[in-house]
Amino acid sequence: MNFLTCLAIAQVLLLVIVIHDLKRIIHIIMATQAELTADLAAILEQQKKTSAEIAALQASMDTLNAKIAELEAVIEAGEATPALAEAVAAVKAQAQIVDDQIPDLPAPPPPPPEP
Repeated sequence: MNFLTCLAIAQVLLLVIVIHDLKRIIHIIMATQAELTADLAAILEQQKKTSAEIAALQASMDTLNAKIAELEAVIEAGEATPALAEAVAAVKAQAQIVDDQIPDLPAPPPPPPEP
């Protein structure tokens, strides 16, 4: 076997090794992408659930605030006992504490300027 034949065989073996390594790297990249895709899908579902919970909590707070307003109207009309007035004040204070724990929605962006 002459030198050129040995060199050609070495080049072919090196090419086979490089191709094998590239296939392995591609497999790792594809597996990593699949894992990231699954993780992102799970995070998206969690965010949807959290968003629905926040919306439900806000609706509950709106209902509670409406009932408090109704009771305050009864109190202002003089149709409530002092105990009821104190109970309404306590519930109103607690509702404010809960409301303070819920971040306010950001202000909507200004409309785009007219051309």
